[in-house]
Amino acid sequence: MILPLVVLALGAVVAGYFNWPTEHLGEFLGKSPSFGLSYNLANTAYGHVDPARFGQGEAEHSAIPLMLLSAVIAIAGIWCAYILHLRDRMRAERLAQQLQPLTGWLEAKYYVDETYDAAIVEPLRRLGRIFFAVDRILVDGIVTALSWIPQLFGWSLKLTIQRGSLQGYASAMLFGIVIILLILFL
Repeated sequence: MILPLVVLALGAVVAGYFNWPTEHLGEFLGKSPSFGLSYNLANTAYGHVDPARFGQGEAEHSAIPLMLLSAVIAIAGIWCAYILHLRDRMRAERLAQQLQPLTGWLEAKYYVDETYDAAIVEPLRRLGRIFFAVDRILVDGIVTALSWIPQLFGWSLKLTIQRGSLQGYASAMLFGIVIILLILFL
């Protein structure tokens, strides 16, 4: 995993210099027809839109102060990590003990996982259990109750008409024909 991270880090460092000291990358991308079309659509839909955001004009600000600020923050972070983790690990432990509520909060990752679990996962789990119970008791109960109707009808046919005897079938047909003829002629 280290090698892909090194490649990504080098790419991030080098990519920032494509636009420095002048914005060559922005000018290059601004000539793209898709950027021009998206700028025209956004300008039509929302009124005046900053053309620099679509690579269609010069940016009004320079990114150099932000680049310097991010470099200073990165160097300060590396220096703090060196001081607290490589040079004097006990100092880091003492500092962690002194800042205990803050370090507990940071070690728990701002309690994002616990909050997500309590606010989203558990309510959805409870709702799923309710739906499962409704499905198992109500829906399956209705389906099972409705399935008894054809089963009872088939059971009654089995006991009365369908006995597996040819003479019984012939007598049932004769009885049915007699009923039909009586209805027709009466």
